Amino acid sequence: MKVFDTHTHYLDTAYDEDRDDVLKKIYQSGVDKVCVISAEMGDAQEIQAFVHEYNNKNQSKKEYPDFYYTIGIHPDEIPPFLPDSVEGSVILNSFFEQSSDKYCIGIGEIGLDYYGPQKDETHKALQKEWFLAQINLAGRCRLPIVIHSRNAASDTHDMLNSASNIIKDISGILHCYSYDAQMAKLFMKLPLYFGIGGVVTFSNGKKLRSALEEAIPYERIVTETDCPYLSPSPFRGKRNDSSNLQFVVETLNEIYGKNIEAELFGNALKVYKKVKI
Repeated sequence: MKVFDTHTHYLDTAYDEDRDDVLKKIYQSGVDKVCVISAEMGDAQEIQAFVHEYNNKNQSKKEYPDFYYTIGIHPDEIPPFLPDSVEGSVILNSFFEQSSDKYCIGIGEIGLDYYGPQKDETHKALQKEWFLAQINLAGRCRLPIVIHSRNAASDTHDMLNSASNIIKDISGILHCYSYDAQMAKLFMKLPLYFGIGGVVTFSNGKKLRSALEEAIPYERIVTETDCPYLSPSPFRGKRNDSSNLQFVVETLNEIYGKNIEAELFGNALKVYKKVKI
């Protein structure tokens, strides 16, 4: 099996005790390429250093997947100031400069998250400002976006649709797609891919499976774990890692009635165009 895990968080403290062993294990399981996703303002440099460290290790002896990364600010981590402020411009300019790194392959995860009572209209408006600013940044960098959307389907779609002149040139991934088939049909009109992970294996994942069956062709799917979160069945509730993508791929094969492993890997390369084979 040759797999591309398009969305991981391997710098999470959940791996502090055995990170190196886990990364060797996932390579042995058939995971060929991994993208480490940025979420906070301060983690981009740390992720960059991590990716370079492990890719350098592979130069002497190939024991790990090829690593890549994205840069961006998760909607839960946006700062209290506007992106066009002096402080905001400093952050976005720093991202722009870092985007030229050969291992930086996307902008994300960015988007909208309306879950929780603390997300009042003021905060939602600020999220939209940062989402749009980072879409524009991706256009400048000519890199795809990795989209986080929770309880914000319509606003996410409307903003992406309004920015379709940018999206058509860079593409992107709807990370951990969780909306229904009707919404998927709307997103399908945009040149985006759907990130599918452990949820598709859950017994209560019927809404996602219905969306796949009714609205999403496998040509528009990429595999992801979001590890250390969202372990697939039969490991739900435990720490996740990229070796568990085999269960996601098996479930997708069942849904589409054929082995689509090669297509899923190829789809990831279509999104992350800077990745070398």
